[in-house]
Amino acid sequence: MSFWAPWTHLYGYSLQPEVWIPVVLCGFLYWRGRHGMVRAPRPGDPTIGLWQAVSFYTGLAIILFALEGPVNYLADSLFWMHMVEHCLLQMVAALLLLVGAPLFPWWRSLPRRWTDALAPSAQRISRRPGSRAIGHLLRRPWIGLAALAVTFWGWHLPVVFDFALRNASLHDFEFATLLLGGLLFWSQTVDSYPLRRQLPTWPLAGYLVAGTAVMWVIAMSLGFSGHAWYAPYYDMASRPGGISALTDQQWGAGVAWVPAAIPAEIILDITVYQWLRDDERRADAEVELYRRSQAAIQESSTPKEP
Repeated sequence: MSFWAPWTHLYGYSLQPEVWIPVVLCGFLYWRGRHGMVRAPRPGDPTIGLWQAVSFYTGLAIILFALEGPVNYLADSLFWMHMVEHCLLQMVAALLLLVGAPLFPWWRSLPRRWTDALAPSAQRISRRPGSRAIGHLLRRPWIGLAALAVTFWGWHLPVVFDFALRNASLHDFEFATLLLGGLLFWSQTVDSYPLRRQLPTWPLAGYLVAGTAVMWVIAMSLGFSGHAWYAPYYDMASRPGGISALTDQQWGAGVAWVPAAIPAEIILDITVYQWLRDDERRADAEVELYRRSQAAIQESSTPKEP
């Protein structure tokens, strides 16, 4: 028995060091970097607001909740909870982490002598043609959409899904790639300094609809299927709540169909609202400019008294 075995699944919670240690480390480095930006700002430092910090920490908390908490515990016997786990990582946690804009706080968390020594090398590497080409490729919208589709569809193929459930290392890799695919997908939709959103309003709307359609393909395939897909679940003698394997699968389809699409709908609503607000401001500015021009014309045409 390993050292961590007695603590695993304690009251529905697990303490797997390969999960909580990186999460805690990421949170500490973010806090240290942002604290330094506030207490000792340097020229060129971006503003990382409190709401962004709250978003980042909430994303980390969701990762822990999904992988170290009762969701992971119940996912061993309920497929629909396994789907909740996947959707929390890919559609919720990844978005919240990006909103928190962690790259610069992480960089600032390093000692000053380290950043001064690393900065010239990092700049040289970033200016190389190969590095720039890779950077431009990863910022293409179709790469983000493909990353979402490949990771979500690929890990839900029955043969791959079943094998990952039986192999702990592959299962951990599955979670990592789902989160990475979510980060690549959402990086096209929000500003996360130094990364900027690539798509204007209406192409972004199509991008978000395409992203939800990726989830719907799996949802419809699972929901309308007449049999359970995944052997580790339909081989179980019973499941919590006494539901059948097919019902369990249909509930999982429902998770991918509706709740998983909510973050995309929220981003779409915010984007359209911002577009309408900016459009209204442009219209008001044009009206004000027209009024001033008319007033100037009227003033110039009015004869002056001798």
